Amino acid sequence: MNQSVDFHDDTERGEVPGLREWLSPRLLIGWTFRWLEGWLVTRSYRSLAAGTLFLLLVFGGAGLLLWARSAPPEDVITVYETGVSTALKNKDAEAAQLYLTSLVRMRPATPEYRFRLALLLLDQDKTGEALFYMAQLTGDGPTGYIPARLWLVHQAQMTEPLIRLTDEQTEQQLRLVLASAPQNPDAARMMAELCLRRGQLKSAEDYLITAVETHPQLGLPLAKVQRLLKRSEEQIAGHLQSASESYRTQVLTQPTNAEARVRYAESLLLQELPEDAERVLNEGRALARNSVTETTADNQQAEPPTDDSNTDASNPSDHQSSLQKLNAALADLYSGTAARRLRESALNRDLAANLVAKAIAVHPDDDRLLQQALALTLLGCTWDAAELAPAIQSLHAAPQRAPEQTLLLAQALSVIGSTGESVEILSPLITDHPELRLAFARLLNADHQTAKANKILDELITEFTSSENTDDNSDRILEYAEALLLRQRPESAVETLTALSQRQHNVPAKSVDGARSNDSGSNAVPLSENDLHRTQLLLGRAYLMVFDQQLADESFASGSAAVQLLREALKTDTVTLPVLERLVRLPSRNPAFAVEADRALAQILAAGTANAAVYNLIGTQALKSNDTERARRYLERAWSLDRTNPMILNNLAIALVRSADDHADRALELANEALAILPEHPDVLSTRAEIYMAQKRWEDARRDLEISLPRRPESRNSRKLLAKVYDELDEPALAEEHRRLLSNSPE
Repeated sequence: MNQSVDFHDDTERGEVPGLREWLSPRLLIGWTFRWLEGWLVTRSYRSLAAGTLFLLLVFGGAGLLLWARSAPPEDVITVYETGVSTALKNKDAEAAQLYLTSLVRMRPATPEYRFRLALLLLDQDKTGEALFYMAQLTGDGPTGYIPARLWLVHQAQMTEPLIRLTDEQTEQQLRLVLASAPQNPDAARMMAELCLRRGQLKSAEDYLITAVETHPQLGLPLAKVQRLLKRSEEQIAGHLQSASESYRTQVLTQPTNAEARVRYAESLLLQELPEDAERVLNEGRALARNSVTETTADNQQAEPPTDDSNTDASNPSDHQSSLQKLNAALADLYSGTAARRLRESALNRDLAANLVAKAIAVHPDDDRLLQQALALTLLGCTWDAAELAPAIQSLHAAPQRAPEQTLLLAQALSVIGSTGESVEILSPLITDHPELRLAFARLLNADHQTAKANKILDELITEFTSSENTDDNSDRILEYAEALLLRQRPESAVETLTALSQRQHNVPAKSVDGARSNDSGSNAVPLSENDLHRTQLLLGRAYLMVFDQQLADESFASGSAAVQLLREALKTDTVTLPVLERLVRLPSRNPAFAVEADRALAQILAAGTANAAVYNLIGTQALKSNDTERARRYLERAWSLDRTNPMILNNLAIALVRSADDHADRALELANEALAILPEHPDVLSTRAEIYMAQKRWEDARRDLEISLPRRPESRNSRKLLAKVYDELDEPALAEEHRRLLSNSPE
């Protein structure tokens, strides 16, 4: 009996396996062996290439699938990021570190997490771990992280950086930033600063121009660079205006943004709007002070937070930091204005002193302001103790003072009359810092301890003369020369300084390959620019000391000898005005020298050397001698050569108003021009008052004199004029009181 069997042949149906079947080990292994077997049998390179590509796709796809299945979903990343924010808000550094470490592991290709973790580790003083991550983000290759590179450059510019960078390393980091982000404003600005330090003005301009269109605030440093390059004022004004508008918008939207206020004020100052700049800074200071006060009061009233509290009390230190930044900017404004006024004229000394005093009151912690105040004493400025007290107290309170700060404190105390305390403060440093002995001797002289000062000076002189190999030590030679001057030995100082200045002329010239020729057998080393200037300054002072001593002793053999000494001083180009003053006054001091002095002045005038200054000195001396016509003649010549010198304007105004002809109107114009340069200068106010009196404008004259006299209480002329004004105003009692004070004042 035949039994039928059902048999289904599925070979014609051809079902395609699914993804799981394609990737199953059974199929993959079988296909791989068949592929190898086919290659061994056929030796077909085409089959080999096709099979290889297929295997790469299969295994690569399998790896990608496994990674995708194991990668954390985005919602997990979001939870961890939220955890970081919450932990930082609660000041839980350990939790924040844990979250960030997990994020770094889950997203190793995201540099932001490594950067944030590195910053957090730095805050926890875990410097080694932090720098490990920073090194990964700031490598030499292009796969770095821009914020990390900028952080690296920023910290390198700090006083005590974690990682010191050379200029070349700084440039490399900034170039890598600009390669990825050509218009990055921070990188462009810092690259420009680097170029400026190297004297590469054009390169600095190019970097800033690249980014200024998208970041108009860069117009501020760009304007500074372009002024150095002498670009057109129209071009500079455009960049300044853009920067100013950008910062003004920031200030309006964020009134407490100290950085924006400082930059806004700086842009206004460059646009020659100092009053507006001062107003912007003072408004910011008022806001910051209010914020500090309110925050401190709120924190005192609030209940102390518990350990598990999430309260984020406002920190007054942030507002205090903003206030300090604004104070420093305002002090810089005052200090810079003072320096600019002094560059315009040394007669602005009193105005500059007032500005420096305001700067010290605002920001007493800045040692540079105290140094500026001490520099003004060299121009004859005197200081009240109250004006320098904030800076002195700041130095007193410093927990640790560097030797130069202690010297600065001692000099400041000496200036305000506390000479004994200044000596006491500096004295302990002398043993360990012998380089301060010369300065200490000056302080001892100021404290009338002449014997002690002379002992130190004699020690310095003896040490130098008994030492060997001092010829190449310019610092020691200059110290020796100054010690000679302080010991009233100017002739020896002249000899020493003349020999030192000759060194510059005896330096062998460089050959083509840069080596110095030794044909003369000299090993002289050229003086630095600073040493050369100091040499000429001391030499000029020494010549003048010799002249004054010999003139007082009447030991000059002839007028030509006296004039020749002044000519030598004139060659130093550091004491020009004092030399000219002595030449002009020499005939009145010693009539026998008048011919030689006049001849020397004529030669100077014929040579065109400082003509305006010489004419002014001659005219001023004639004014003092009541020779009005001669004074007017020479002062007119001085004015024709220099119409912006306030001293010339003032003296010519006096000569005009005192001359026989009626020139009061022109004299008033000149006085007003002088006051525009020297606002409220007491001498010029007194001159204008005299002109008002000639015009019978008694009230105007009274106002100017009452402003002038308190600033020049020793001025006999101002008091005499004021007495006459009160006579004309029918106030005899006031007039008589001024005459009484005048009679009791020294001539």
